[in-house]
Amino acid sequence: MEGTMSEFVVNGAELSCPLGSASGCLNVPHPQIKGDSSQKGNMFDCIPMVNVTPFGTCSVTTFPCIPATTPWITSSNVTTRYATALNKDSKCTCALGGMITVSDAGQSKVNN
Repeated sequence: MEGTMSEFVVNGAELSCPLGSASGCLNVPHPQIKGDSSQKGNMFDCIPMVNVTPFGTCSVTTFPCIPATTPWITSSNVTTRYATALNKDSKCTCALGGMITVSDAGQSKVNN
């Protein structure tokens, strides 16, 4: 939707899990796309320990968190790196029962 405002989730965004004792972050280790100044995350940036960092201690296991994530669920209509871009409302589930959400998208609003 040209001209609308969307808050995309970018490299370094803060993530939270209700079962973790600390916040985590999103790592988008892909190179920037020509003409795009941010490294937007996409629905497949869900690899544990690579894209999604641990959330402190897991309240389910009482051990240090090792995320067991699934692909992100996103309502974005923008594509980046051949997959749907993440927006502030994107969510990702963990096999241990947590719903991972975006606490801080890592950028201010940009035109899409």
